[in-house]
Amino acid sequence: MLEVSCDWPDRGMYLRPIDDARLDLQGWPEERWTWLDAGANGGRAIWRHKMADDTWRLDFQLGPDEDAEAAATPAAMRRRVQALVGVDAQFDIAWSGAWGYRHECLDDLRCGRVIFAGDAAHLVAPFGARGGNGGIQDADNLGWKLALHLQGHAGEALVDSYCSERRPAALENIRQARRSSRFVFPANHAAVVPWRNAIIALAPKHPLAARMINTGRLSAPCVYGESALVRGGHASAGAALPNVVLRRAGGASGATLHGLLGPWFTALVMAERVPERCAARDDPLLKWVAVAAHCDDAGRQRLARQLPLPSMKVLSMAMSQSQLDDLLERLSALTDCPVGEQRDRLARLVLLLAERVDDFALLCAAVDEAARVDGSELALAIP
Repeated sequence: MLEVSCDWPDRGMYLRPIDDARLDLQGWPEERWTWLDAGANGGRAIWRHKMADDTWRLDFQLGPDEDAEAAATPAAMRRRVQALVGVDAQFDIAWSGAWGYRHECLDDLRCGRVIFAGDAAHLVAPFGARGGNGGIQDADNLGWKLALHLQGHAGEALVDSYCSERRPAALENIRQARRSSRFVFPANHAAVVPWRNAIIALAPKHPLAARMINTGRLSAPCVYGESALVRGGHASAGAALPNVVLRRAGGASGATLHGLLGPWFTALVMAERVPERCAARDDPLLKWVAVAAHCDDAGRQRLARQLPLPSMKVLSMAMSQSQLDDLLERLSALTDCPVGEQRDRLARLVLLLAERVDDFALLCAAVDEAARVDGSELALAIP
């Protein structure tokens, strides 16, 4: 018998009717689109992406009091599609139905000889394709650890590291998906509304605001925190190794960083040759590689940019997407702002000022200070 528990569930389920409609719409761009406040859907979101055979998948966000089964009938879906594309458009509905999501994660991903991965371990909204990608990353993390354990090269501690690494990754996926959900439809998150409105209004002309549009951050490799396998305070510790092109030959890639890796562990030496004392070590699980010997001049520059080491100069960097999302979360926590139009104008002012401050720590300090003052003085707290 397994005894497991879950944490971080959302209250209820978010439901949407979905249909696959065959439409002949030559004027529609084929890239995926999202309408945040679609008039064709009562001010709620619509998602659209192209499939094969002139079929378009359409997701319509339901209102809080709508009946999901009634909304997903062919007749109801036809009315929604007509509101979006026009009553004269010719189309067939290939399939329709309702779906919903919730967020859950097991407290422990291992119970004796049973190891949980993918949807058996965690459930997450589809924003950013984090469910399937998260399951693949679980398998990637677990496979080699089980192999070494079964071959007698590693003990139980290595298998246990699967949970210590992948559970925080699952919770991070849930956190990012919840952010997207709040941005798409703030619902009861009143503090989010003025910042969301300001971001949407400023996005067409201001890059910082455009980067804060969050209809689903795409899944990215997890950066693992300190664990049995991750040591040291270097900024790249626990991060996925980028596949840097080290040398080009005849316009094609002659050598890449991933191409130099061994089947298990690889020690990368940023030199022309591996030190003799290292090369003399006979370890079937460890491969030593002198990276510089495989680089041309351009490859060395790319390596310095994409894999910054303590001995390399790190070029100045703009705020990361994660930092921008953290900033928005801080801003949304400012609930003492003036109400109505004045609050919306203030939100725009803060974002415009933030665009001119490229120091993330300074910006966060300013927002934290603003949280301690009266809303009417908020602008004065921004450097």
